[in-house]
Amino acid sequence: MKRLFWTLSFLMLSPAGFIACNKNASPASGSKTSGTSNATLTLSATSVQKGAPLIATVDNSAAENIRWTVTPATAAHITTGNGQAMILFAEAGKYQIKASYVSGADSADSATCPITVSDTVYTPVPPTTTDTTSLAGVGITLTPSLDSIGRLVLLAQSTTVYNCFPTFVWSVSQGQFGSVAVDNGEISLIFYEVISTATGSGCDGAQNPATAYLFPEQYLTGPPAAGTYPITVMVNQTLYQGTYTVTATGFSFNWPYTSGVTISPTQINQP
Repeated sequence: MKRLFWTLSFLMLSPAGFIACNKNASPASGSKTSGTSNATLTLSATSVQKGAPLIATVDNSAAENIRWTVTPATAAHITTGNGQAMILFAEAGKYQIKASYVSGADSADSATCPITVSDTVYTPVPPTTTDTTSLAGVGITLTPSLDSIGRLVLLAQSTTVYNCFPTFVWSVSQGQFGSVAVDNGEISLIFYEVISTATGSGCDGAQNPATAYLFPEQYLTGPPAAGTYPITVMVNQTLYQGTYTVTATGFSFNWPYTSGVTISPTQINQP
């Protein structure tokens, strides 16, 4: 059975490890600049793989409110944490990350950084200094989407919040758990636990759901042909089973669960 284990951990680099971008010369649309803000947007890397956590930081403690945006936005997920954001990308390409920050009652400014995302899937190093938490009693929502060439992508989010930028320990398999590997389009997912920073460390107390992007088609020998296939998810030793159907127009999911592990939406159309 083909299996690739993924362990995503909170990424905290030293200031020297971040890439700084210049502040925008003009203020954000619809706002004015006080002329006193000197906040700088920094990124933890200039390029990342699909699914890799990118950390963006505004290094101005006076920034009271920060609005994070990614352009184009269709393939990015943003988790925020008081002056920082973790951004996950579901598709290769070139993006712009923008932090619009406010200092004071009516002054605003912004800064932008470019980022390049490769078409390879991120394989992180297992964490050694972060906390792990059981998934007992935790629900997971899977949000399916299709990339620009029609490949299935799943965004996983927990119903429970954790410290800072939590992520899952999980794996994707070809074929059902323990079965002989047969590439019949079946998708099997296992969620093991959650990784988060220790209480009181990082993000100034911010809490967020655990997140991860999963790319199940990366582990099949090719795109599934039109037809109906099993999809199984294991969480805390509980097995959830359903099917997904591939047609010329998109994917649909027959998923009977309203708690534990849910899938929404259950119909997605080809781009």
